[in-house]
Formats: sequence, structure tokens, C-alpha cells
Amino acid sequence: MPKPILEVRGVTKRFGGLTALNRVSFNVEEGAIIGIIGPNGAGKTTLFNVITGFLKPEEGKVIYDGHTVTGLPPHRIARMGVARTFQIVKPFPELTVEEAVRVGAYLKAEDEGEVNNIVDDVLEFVGIEHLRDRYGKELNLIQLKLTEIARALATRPRLLLVDEAVAGLTPGEIDNIIEMVHRINRERNITVCLIEHIMRFIMRVSERIIVLHHGEKIFEGKPEEAYEDEAVIKAYLGERRI
Repeated sequence: MPKPILEVRGVTKRFGGLTALNRVSFNVEEGAIIGIIGPNGAGKTTLFNVITGFLKPEEGKVIYDGHTVTGLPPHRIARMGVARTFQIVKPFPELTVEEAVRVGAYLKAEDEGEVNNIVDDVLEFVGIEHLRDRYGKELNLIQLKLTEIARALATRPRLLLVDEAVAGLTPGEIDNIIEMVHRINRERNITVCLIEHIMRFIMRVSERIIVLHHGEKIFEGKPEEAYEDEAVIKAYLGERRI
């Protein structure tokens, strides 16, 4: 059985009187694609923020590749091999696509030649090489999302956290992202964790899913099993199960 690349152990995060995460625990095996779902306010993005060092939990710890990373700053966790995209796309409007991707490449590259090689490789892999001279403010939604993925890949991660990559996209664009996630996983040997609301996407791309509700983990298992779980149906799927 593959070893865990990520271990979340009893993580609790509070904002004043609100408990956003309550003793959440799970492992992510190296090479897996894991989906994380739940209603708005379930704690999904807060969980990503804790894993990547943007927030420090009140209790529990995060272990990446055997090393406790709880409380480390985001740039150190990123340098160790954890990359993420954001729920709200964060473009650099005055930078070109190439320049934005270079920002990611500088994290680990030793010199300009290596940066150039990484940028060329990632732009081609993601399929946006033709956009390299386009400014961020000129991109549409799918182009922005692909640029964000490319920027994350340019950091050469082993673990990629993707927050709502297909929100607002057309069915055809969603299919393209599904294919890309599988290619990132298979061809780049990158473990992937995805937050998503669109069930067609999460069911087709994930090997295992975790369901959060009011900051607590209420389910972990195969995607098809979630459709039969009463707690998941009541908290999240509801009539969509039909």
C-alpha cells in the first residue's frame, strides 16, 4: 500500500466562537486523487489554508512526507513540494501568462535557463503555449484557471491542492479539466486533492472522497458509496441524489 504523502491529524480551527474545523483527520496516499466535498461553509477551503500554512490550527497537526509542517509559513511548505490553486482565481493582471508562470518556476529553479525550460514545458503541458504573451487582464475564465494550474505546476510539486477548478465552466471545459487532472496525476506523478461542488466532476475524477459538514468529517470512501450514505445524503446531496 502506498505510504501517505499527507496526514491530517485531529485538526481543529476556530474563528472566534465559530469552529470551522473540528478534529478532522485523514490520510492521502502518494499517487492518489482525492476529492473533498461539502456544503458552503463546511470548512473545505479552511482545511486547504491549514495544510498550506496560511492558517495555524488550534489543535492537531499536518504531516507532509513524514515531516510536521503545522505552523510553517506558506513559502516553506511550497518549497517542500506542496502547491495549490485558489477558489477565487488570483491572476496577475499586468503580467503575461508566461510571466505569471515564471513566478512559480522561480521557487526552485537554480538559474534562468532552468526557469525557461520549466515555463516552456508547463505551458505546453497545460495547452496554453499560444497564450504566453497574453496579459492576465485579457484572459477568460478557463484561460485564467489553466494559467493558475500552470503556475502551480511550475513550482514542481509532489502534492497539488486544487480549489474549485471547474466552477463556472461549460461541460466541455469541465471534461478538459478532468482529462488534465488525470494527466497531472499519471504523467507527472503528482498526488492531487480537489475541492469541488460539481458532482459530475468529482465523481469522475476522484478515487476517494471526503465529505465535510459543519467542520467535521462525516464520510470517507469511494465516490459511489457516498451516494448511499445517509449522512451525506442528508447533509449535502439531498434531492440531487435522485
